[in-house]
Amino acid sequence: TLYSHLKEAGVIEGLRSSNISIVDAGRIPSKPVPDSLICLGLSLICGCFVGVSGALFADATNERIDGITTIENGLHTQILAILPMTHEDGSPGALGGLAFKVRRRLTSGDQGTEIGRVAVLDGPNTAYVEALRGLRTSLLLSRDGPAPKTILITSAAEQEGKSTLSLNLAAALALNGSRVLLVDGDMRSAGLSGYMGFERKATTLIEHETSGLSDALSGRGEPAIQTPFPELPRLSALPAGSVPTYPAELLGSDRMDSLAKSWSANYDFVLIDSPPILAVADALILARLADTTLLVARHGQTTQKSLERAYHTLHDSEDRKVGIVVNGVHRNSVSFNEF
Repeated sequence: TLYSHLKEAGVIEGLRSSNISIVDAGRIPSKPVPDSLICLGLSLICGCFVGVSGALFADATNERIDGITTIENGLHTQILAILPMTHEDGSPGALGGLAFKVRRRLTSGDQGTEIGRVAVLDGPNTAYVEALRGLRTSLLLSRDGPAPKTILITSAAEQEGKSTLSLNLAAALALNGSRVLLVDGDMRSAGLSGYMGFERKATTLIEHETSGLSDALSGRGEPAIQTPFPELPRLSALPAGSVPTYPAELLGSDRMDSLAKSWSANYDFVLIDSPPILAVADALILARLADTTLLVARHGQTTQKSLERAYHTLHDSEDRKVGIVVNGVHRNSVSFNEF
């Protein structure tokens, strides 16, 4: 019995035994593994590769216009004017590329009306004013015939500076000694009327009351042509009027044709600010009344496809004259210096 127990204990002890043995003792390495220089080199290479790939991808997928040659090659036409931003210091003018400062005119009460101050009145030698003079000269010295009398100003989309250009170009023409009529043809939003300090009524006026464009086209009043800026006595303006129900039908009426003819006969230049052409059909309807159309594009905001679509929509219809104006260009950018 004792022998059996000893034999059993030996078997169990053999099962618990191990054949592990130390081959090489652990030592502290003399240098880091992996090598820090190799890691740094690989990180730089991978970072450059990812950065360049990301830049190429962003450039390939970015459709916003950022160069003059891109527009000229895409549309096969020359740029009529390059308008720089008036403020580039983070002020409100820099955000929207506004070509005028906003001031507040106090009324008898505590409320006031925000009125746009024309850029050409702020200084005669600014970059924006010089660009406006260049645009004015290009229009007056047209190679395709006499200078256009009726000029339509539109854009492909909203917030591209068309109302700003309308106001300042009209002021530049008025300072040149011409009698200018500025018409707010955007009866949907009437942004230009707000810039000039005209209040807009939400309802249609009564018959024979002084009115804006929409009310005159509806037959409920006479066009209220006024002088919004005392500094510019030769500049007259017609506000958009009350909010109409069918603005496109009003602009395409015979009444609009007769008004346009009378404006052309009584003024040297008639500038019409219209809604964006890709949003509604108003601009295309007004283009038939204009001698030339200025298509405004904002640098870094307008996409190439929308600009091409707007240009071909205007140009292919009855072979109208269309000029491209790039707005909101930084004065230290390549696009502004290459023009």
